[in-house]
Amino acid sequence: DYVARSNVRPRETQLTTWEYFHMKWFGPQVPVLPLTVEKLQGVAAQFKRGRYRSFSNYVQRMKDEHEEQGHNWTRPLARTMKKCVRSCERGIGPARQSGVFNIPDVRAQNFPHDPLVEGGPISPGEMLEVGPFYGKRGIELELALYTSYRLTHKNTLVVFLAVTKTDPRALGTYRTWGCTCEGKRLMPCPVCAWKAHDEELRRRFGDRLQEPGFPAWPNAVGGVVSKTSVVRTIERVAERLHVPVTNDSGGRIFGEHSMRVSGAVHLTHIGIELYLLQILFRWKSELVLRYAGEAPLGKLTQKYIAGQANRTLEQVESTIFQKVADMVTQQMDSRLRSISGDPPLEVEMLEKPEEGTHTSLTTEVQK
Repeated sequence: DYVARSNVRPRETQLTTWEYFHMKWFGPQVPVLPLTVEKLQGVAAQFKRGRYRSFSNYVQRMKDEHEEQGHNWTRPLARTMKKCVRSCERGIGPARQSGVFNIPDVRAQNFPHDPLVEGGPISPGEMLEVGPFYGKRGIELELALYTSYRLTHKNTLVVFLAVTKTDPRALGTYRTWGCTCEGKRLMPCPVCAWKAHDEELRRRFGDRLQEPGFPAWPNAVGGVVSKTSVVRTIERVAERLHVPVTNDSGGRIFGEHSMRVSGAVHLTHIGIELYLLQILFRWKSELVLRYAGEAPLGKLTQKYIAGQANRTLEQVESTIFQKVADMVTQQMDSRLRSISGDPPLEVEMLEKPEEGTHTSLTTEVQK
């Protein structure tokens, strides 16, 4: 298994798409392999017209197929491939990112435990409260098991996160959150949200929860929810929050990554450092910057004001300390002069303090 099981179907799709474009350009009489400069250019032109974002993946897939069948990958082919990738990616613009919903607004709605859409998960509000804190993707939430969630005696929720594309050895990992609301439910809290969901699961399904493979977020009959039903649930919640679910061109804004993106934005906005978010969400690249977006800049003004206030305070403290030091030095010099019989120097006095303030620093030094 040179590739992960999750990549088998995408690779088959890449091959099928390439063959389809090849047939449209050259016809059935010209074989797809071996690749030539003319074949690369002809197929790449169709990818470019279709504004495919991942042409490099398609052409790399065909390069692998070309070499696996015993054909040489020549320098002209390598140079043409590089030029075609540049051409297809030029001016393509940023990638689409799933829409963001506001997690505190979801918490404030107190959604019922019944599914919002047919075949959707129960406890939709709790799902959209717990999922973002753990950076859950849609498929991870759909296939998560009930036994993957564990409440501890320390009032923490430990969640087992299964294999991902950054974990090819399928070791999995755990992430833990404690109660963030002190049990008052006045703000988003993954622990209390899971407790409410768990109570609903026990009420509905009872001993079925102990069955192997029982889902953590089942539908009304205890079955596994689909990706479509999860996305539709997110859209229904967004509509309740008066958030648009389609863009100007009619495309859908929310997707299965919306929980992950919303979690990144929310946690970054309240001050969680990006490196902690990267560890929490298991990102091994700078993708965290794309997901968090401009959320780190949300407190830029407050940080600037706080920095200026600290700087001003340091300047005031420095000025006071210097004046006090000068006064003490002058007092000591005057004392020594009086002992030696020299005429005393006048001690420099600070300006009279404003009414209502503490006694002058001179008096304090003398005391």
